Amino acid sequence: MSKNRKTDRNRKSRPSRGTGGKLTAFLRFFYAVIAVSAIAVSGGAAFDAMKRRVLADRKPYRVRRFDTKIVQVPAFIPCRVARRIAARSLPKDMDFDHPRLCRQIAELAAADGMVKSVRRVSKSRSENDSRVGQVYVDVEFRKPFAIVENEFGSKFFIDRTGIRLPSN
Repeated sequence: MSKNRKTDRNRKSRPSRGTGGKLTAFLRFFYAVIAVSAIAVSGGAAFDAMKRRVLADRKPYRVRRFDTKIVQVPAFIPCRVARRIAARSLPKDMDFDHPRLCRQIAELAAADGMVKSVRRVSKSRSENDSRVGQVYVDVEFRKPFAIVENEFGSKFFIDRTGIRLPSN
């Protein structure tokens, strides 16, 4: 029994990790970092391959139809006039994703006699259905200043600069 006690004492008195223990701990950490990096790289490559395979067959949703809407219509502009401007500013031959769509809508809206200037045109997809688009047009309207009657008896509005406003 004394021999067993001696060996037990020797085991207890020996340090579990000496200089070799620090090196072993560093190598374990280094191997763990390399393994995690390899898993991350292979996982990213696998995800990219899966994304290409799954999404390759799908075509992105194209906006089938879109409408224009005049934002912040002042109280002196009738709703039918705002709807008329919005309807006339829809280009007939352009797609929603066309890069010049907003510029074309701004030009068409500015051509109306009631529009003084086009401040901004923006487009977005509908929140409910991504195949439906909405184009928002922010315009500054001409304010009627006076009613003018000509020699033939017809009356019309003019703004402060003297520009004749459309009758309807």
